[in-house]
Amino acid sequence: MSENFAFTICTVSYIGLAKVLEKSITKYNSDIDFYIFLIDENNDNKTIPSNCYFIKDMNLFSNKQWVELSFKYTVTEFCTCLKPYIFNWIFQNKNYNYGCYFDPDLFFYDSTDCIFKILKKYLICLTPHFVTFPENEQSRKFEDEIRSAGLYNLGFLGLQKHSKTTKMLEWWGHNLIDKGFDDPRKFQFTDQKWMDFTSIFFDTSELYITKNLGWNVAPWNYFERKVFIKNNEIMIQNRNGVESDKLLFAHYSGYDYKKLLNHETIQKNRGHEQDYDDVQIILDKYEKALLQDKEEFLSYLNVNYTYGLYSNGTNIEKAHRTLFKSLLINNFSKMLDNPFDSEGIFFKTLKQKKLISKKSNVNTMINIQKEDKKYVMNKLRKINLLMKIIFNLIGYDKYLILLRFLRRYSAIENHTFLLDNNFISWE
Repeated sequence: MSENFAFTICTVSYIGLAKVLEKSITKYNSDIDFYIFLIDENNDNKTIPSNCYFIKDMNLFSNKQWVELSFKYTVTEFCTCLKPYIFNWIFQNKNYNYGCYFDPDLFFYDSTDCIFKILKKYLICLTPHFVTFPENEQSRKFEDEIRSAGLYNLGFLGLQKHSKTTKMLEWWGHNLIDKGFDDPRKFQFTDQKWMDFTSIFFDTSELYITKNLGWNVAPWNYFERKVFIKNNEIMIQNRNGVESDKLLFAHYSGYDYKKLLNHETIQKNRGHEQDYDDVQIILDKYEKALLQDKEEFLSYLNVNYTYGLYSNGTNIEKAHRTLFKSLLINNFSKMLDNPFDSEGIFFKTLKQKKLISKKSNVNTMINIQKEDKKYVMNKLRKINLLMKIIFNLIGYDKYLILLRFLRRYSAIENHTFLLDNNFISWE
């Protein structure tokens, strides 16, 4: 057993992607143990690699806690909220001193030795989303986004086993039980925003923030990082300077990995369009890696997420998860039995109150409507006309009060009255 470990957290459907990551790590490292932790269950009886652990079976949470977490959180929120618990479990149950978390959509182009050398000296290692000043409209879009998402990208996190690290993990995990949502209104972005506190908790001899351009190259920092080949190695150069670093790992966040197999580049995260021709170098490399393990990758990809469906196969919408979260916060016990059960009170109430979408993919439909400018403008004109009528009826002062009051209705968690007339949440 090595003194170094790395792990990722994903669904069964992403095992193939995680194995591509593992292969890229072991290509350059023989002294690192890699684990895959799975958040769902093996309902399709797929062959599961020996280095995979089903988190539900690890008894980190009571059955009640597990049901609540797996329902109120989306798949991404659920994966990320478990990160500190897995770190702690490994440090407590395995004989390791240094460890890293990697998102399953990372890919390595060189040895991880440089990371573990840092962890022998520092307690925590982080990568900022970007390291240079945004200087144009394109780059400033990311600046605004990062102010909400957090300074550091938690697709990578390196930790040294230490009492202070344990304390941080316990603090972080405690917060992620209830505050691991992707909710820009509350300045929450899954597990990530919390790492902004590390400069307070750790001093400069304990916290290492890398400015290396070759670490965590991703769509949110393409604006500052130019990709080029030198002496058959992939290098990353600052677009506004001459300094450059060898590429260590790239983060293929938000791409349609199935489309990449057909040489189609689709960036699903809005605002993360690929505008730089040089980035195609690393996209081609990743496409080649996926193609090498295409059969295994695709064999897992279409496995349904266990906690994405009600027991009768109906899709669980994000709005349902948010409403359930509000019920939990307000301890509305009448509907807090197993929410996955289509024969339970929660689902039956959703159905009775007509809160289940008739569209096969409601989130996709919303995105299409947002991109249809003509559709949106027509709707806005009608809403503006309605608001103008209200303004004329109640006057300027009361109109301003109404606007402040209506802000709460933009959040689905404040619409629990749709489930029960007697239940009014105030978040």
